[in-house]
Amino acid sequence: MDKTAFLKRFYVIVGGGACVLLSVVWMFIRGGLSSRGFAVAVLIWWTAMFASIYPLLRSRQKSSEDSRTKQIASGIPAEEIDRERCVKNIRSMKRLIALFAVLLGYGILTTHDDPLLPRATGAAIDLFLLAAFIHSFMRSQKRLKEITANGATRRTDNT
Repeated sequence: MDKTAFLKRFYVIVGGGACVLLSVVWMFIRGGLSSRGFAVAVLIWWTAMFASIYPLLRSRQKSSEDSRTKQIASGIPAEEIDRERCVKNIRSMKRLIALFAVLLGYGILTTHDDPLLPRATGAAIDLFLLAAFIHSFMRSQKRLKEITANGATRRTDNT
């Protein structure tokens, strides 16, 4: 599956899921759903979203692996493909780290006088995601150094 087809399907699923969730919230606010009914509806919604997005992500991953295999078969060195992927991942992780750091600061400033528990929960979730992004960023940098070092030793061996 190419990237544009993947994005179209992803946006349709997420947009449809957002509409369903908004209608469930609207019914709850209007009094059409009890708290327990709302909880059950949201649980069913999460299950349906996971069940529809997970196979889509897996097919995109398999497609990505297939394209890598085709590129290697056509003569492009595997190190170059891996290097390009690492550079893209590093760029996107830098953006995500900056975005979530700004969101953390914004959340702390805007909820200054609110109760501590919701603030702490939001900050903990944000910090967890930040830690995951930083870990991925550091792993990609390490992998890029390994690729660069392997490429340099191969070039000196060949000359």
